[in-house]
Amino acid sequence: MQSRIKIVLALFVIAGIGALMVPKVVYKDRTEEWMEAQIPKEVPGYRFIQTVKMDKQTYDILVPFGIVGRLFQGPDGRQYEFLVIAGNSRKSFHDPQVCFSAQGWIFKDNYERTVDIPVMGGKIPATILNLEKPGARAVAMYFYRTPLSMRGSPILMPVDLTFAKLTGRENVDGQFYRFLLAPSGPDFDKDLKALEEFAQVMLTQVAAGEEGDYFIASR
Repeated sequence: MQSRIKIVLALFVIAGIGALMVPKVVYKDRTEEWMEAQIPKEVPGYRFIQTVKMDKQTYDILVPFGIVGRLFQGPDGRQYEFLVIAGNSRKSFHDPQVCFSAQGWIFKDNYERTVDIPVMGGKIPATILNLEKPGARAVAMYFYRTPLSMRGSPILMPVDLTFAKLTGRENVDGQFYRFLLAPSGPDFDKDLKALEEFAQVMLTQVAAGEEGDYFIASR
């Protein structure tokens, strides 16, 4: 029994020494102003309408590096919205379905599936929402990018962020991406395809920026 205790204590000592020997990583600060400079307002085939802003309560709850949104008119005359949230704390990455519900949206369809966005690596997991409320219809698509992988929901975000920090990665930030098309039409699959195309064009423009790799490149 005593020998086992000694072994356990020895392992704790070794682990402690190992932790002290791992160089402390200094992470680069990001700001919403920096993010604004990276997210374009000019996107081929889409006309910029306005910047999308979140309320103070959202910032207080999520405490992100920043939240940047863009609203465009698409070639079909409908509105396409892009929103990105960046941060390195699990608090910054919630499930937006709570917000949709609070805004009065009803989920006609709600499921996770793979979508095709080549600039993000091709087939990636995403959550798809078919939304409806009195006088309005919309289709939404969202996904998350962690230091380790692409995710279709926030469930594993805390695991990925924590593991990235424990293993001393140089970049431990995550991003949440949301795309919204309104009004939606009678053909849900066609609308989802249009949203995928918008995501590809939008993120390709982001990637072309001076520091676009922060949002796009695999780590």
